[in-house]
Amino acid sequence: EPGRGLRVSARASDGVVEAIEGEDPSVFRLGVQWHPENLGAAAMGGGLFAGLIEAASKFSYARA
Repeated sequence: EPGRGLRVSARASDGVVEAIEGEDPSVFRLGVQWHPENLGAAAMGGGLFAGLIEAASKFSYARA
């Protein structure tokens, strides 16, 4: 099981953890056990990268 403040968000059919995320919605934390960049354009426009870009944008704006 993941550490404190993290939760499992995806498992393979054999039960292996494939993705974890942070429980605090104010901080972007996401870990995956695959290479989403290898999935092509569909993944690049998907929620994983969109979430990362949105979080980075908010962080950058907050620091300005």
